[in-house]
Amino acid sequence: METSHWHRYAGRRELFEPPLRPHADVVALLRTLVGAGAGPVLLLGVTAAIAEAFPTVEAVDKSPAMVARSWPGDTASRRATIGDWLDLGASDRRYAGIVGDGSLNMLTPGQIGRLLAIVAGLLERPCARSCARASAGRSRTTIPRRRSA
Repeated sequence: METSHWHRYAGRRELFEPPLRPHADVVALLRTLVGAGAGPVLLLGVTAAIAEAFPTVEAVDKSPAMVARSWPGDTASRRATIGDWLDLGASDRRYAGIVGDGSLNMLTPGQIGRLLAIVAGLLERPCARSCARASAGRSRTTIPRRRSA
């Protein structure tokens, strides 16, 4: 049984609200940026709202728990597989769009560079697009208090 952070996260995902889950406006923007009807979309992760926003989706996630608990289910035009995004470079598949939801936040800086190179190779040419939703951490900067005279 998987006991990682992702296993615990998957069990609580339905309780999350934006920004941990993408707001409907964000999903609509992803559809616009990538192109909703351009062809098959690769989803890095298994965010249900994004999977349901595109007609044809192949999703890849490393965590079996996330797929089991977060994926809305395979259909004739939508399927999820367990895998490592950094192993996708060996694929012969090409996509009209690639979307990530927090995917860049899951990687080290070196892995981000590798993933972006892989993504570039998986996109159909010349008009394919990739878009990733990323989170910025809270600032740890504190504002000093003004000293009273």
